[in-house]
Amino acid sequence: MEISMNPTGREFTHEFDWGLYPQAENFLIQHIDTFLLNNRFAHKLSSRMEHETSTRFFDWIDHVVLPENIVRAKDMEELGFLEVHDVEAPADMRVFVQSKTVFFPILLSKKKFTEVILKPERLDHFIQVIGKDLPIEGDIYAPYRKVVIFTQGDYILSAIERRVSASTKKQAIRGNTDKRWRYFSAENGILKIFRKVWIPRRNLWKACVKSYPQQG
Repeated sequence: MEISMNPTGREFTHEFDWGLYPQAENFLIQHIDTFLLNNRFAHKLSSRMEHETSTRFFDWIDHVVLPENIVRAKDMEELGFLEVHDVEAPADMRVFVQSKTVFFPILLSKKKFTEVILKPERLDHFIQVIGKDLPIEGDIYAPYRKVVIFTQGDYILSAIERRVSASTKKQAIRGNTDKRWRYFSAENGILKIFRKVWIPRRNLWKACVKSYPQQG
């Protein structure tokens, strides 16, 4: 069947109208708000992001790890998140993706910790900007690099950097230090869309304001 590229065509609407999922969004926002209340550095960083880049902390997130004693797989399914089985993942983690949105993936873990993993464009630059002198796991230009930014109790703030080659498909990478696995799906369609839409960038508003002619 030939699909019309006319934006008013019914086929076009069917292909691209992803719809709204307010319950799923509220679920994610609530868990991120709880995280920010329990990780003071993340809370301060969230405020900096809003004021310095006009972006939300929520939009910098690559994926989140939640404990199964807090969130059940059934809860995820009721919110429209489907478990992904065709990716490599550790035995103690399950991967859930909302395929009709650009929401970040959720990993359910048997371990009792919550981890929010951010995805800046350049990990080295990001670490400098937030004023932290932290060791980065992974060599420069490696396919996967990670840094644990701040841990407070069972709430962990981390950031990652991925460099994807055409030959890289799906992989799970074990850390050299903390021995925890991280989910990585380079060619997953939803994550590709996520990166294109939500990759955080420095807001250019301040530069625009400076270059705008001052009146008076």
